[in-house]
Amino acid sequence: MYVAVCASDVSGVELLMNNHQAVLAEIDALAENFTICVNLGKDLVHRRHPRSQEVFRFCVLHQIT
Repeated sequence: MYVAVCASDVSGVELLMNNHQAVLAEIDALAENFTICVNLGKDLVHRRHPRSQEVFRFCVLHQIT
């Protein structure tokens, strides 16, 4: 996701920085869950689960290795 927003004054910059920090905190909070999910998907592929091809295609599509 890319949003081109430019602040025109100091208060605008502060608002954008606070928003950016909030988004980064949310990403950091979810990083462990994402890693767990990716590892579970890899485990399904390695165990040749019946839907492992679907998991593999999803990982390739989203460049998850």
